[in-house]
Amino acid sequence: MWLDGLIDRISGLGDRLGGREPADDQDRRVRAVLDRRGLHDGDVAFLEALLAALPAAEPLLAASLARVARGLRVRPQELDLDAAAEIDFWQRLAERFPDDGGVRACLSSALVDDQQQQRALDAALDAVERDPSLVAELADEVTALADRAGGHASLRLELAELAARLDEPDEADDIRERYSELLEDHRSDGTATAHIRRLGARINQLTAAGKLPRAFVRRTRT
Repeated sequence: MWLDGLIDRISGLGDRLGGREPADDQDRRVRAVLDRRGLHDGDVAFLEALLAALPAAEPLLAASLARVARGLRVRPQELDLDAAAEIDFWQRLAERFPDDGGVRACLSSALVDDQQQQRALDAALDAVERDPSLVAELADEVTALADRAGGHASLRLELAELAARLDEPDEADDIRERYSELLEDHRSDGTATAHIRRLGARINQLTAAGKLPRAFVRRTRT
């Protein structure tokens, strides 16, 4: 299951972050809520307590997200949560931590289980666009959803896949070439062009920062 890979990766990230005291404190609160599930009067109260353990004033740490995802998503039969209540939890957590792609990946997983395919696709695309490193875990899931939905979903996934390669300077020319091809292919589609130009802005930022080489040899399309 792709979610297992995501949880393993973000767990490993948490181990590398340092600053163990804040991580331990947040993780302790989360663990306490999960371990005391039976003390709460229903799913809504339980999930409210879990949200309270993850205040917006603190960063959402990788170890905490991994624990919550493992408790709610990987072993859901142990809690038997109401689907609507769990989806609301992930939606609110995503709003609280808008830059965290992992939260949106978990939201997508919950929506898939509830047969809300379009919302699941939107959440998964949001996840990989906010954090292109998630493409490795989510690509198959997003592709399956995108094939059914059509529209710009496949394009957005391809752009996220390209963005995931931006930390590899040797890939810069190929990425720029594909970027130019996509602009040309979708030049009459304003919505698609807007998605593509977001990648262009990121390329420009990295180039200006010296993280991508400026040289670019355009190849002629046949």
